[in-house]
Amino acid sequence: MTTTNQATICTIATLSYFARVRLLHQVLAETNPGVRFFAVVVDDVEQAGTDESFTVLDATEVIDRRELARMATMYDATELCTALKPFALRTALD
Repeated sequence: MTTTNQATICTIATLSYFARVRLLHQVLAETNPGVRFFAVVVDDVEQAGTDESFTVLDATEVIDRRELARMATMYDATELCTALKPFALRTALD
């Protein structure tokens, strides 16, 4: 029996970096056909758009809203994206 491993890639970004997220997905899709790609948006998922060829998640889909609010008071945007990595990866790999 043959099994295939499908790569899963997840990134976390603010809306201001979403153009870079799209570019990352484009390059990965071209060089790694079949890759599963998830993007977590920490600020305004509605403006990020839903017509993407990859999965776009609101940060509240990977962590409790109250915990996200608490973390947002402690971290700047870069630190918040970094702090959300374990939660985003757990969601992407489920």
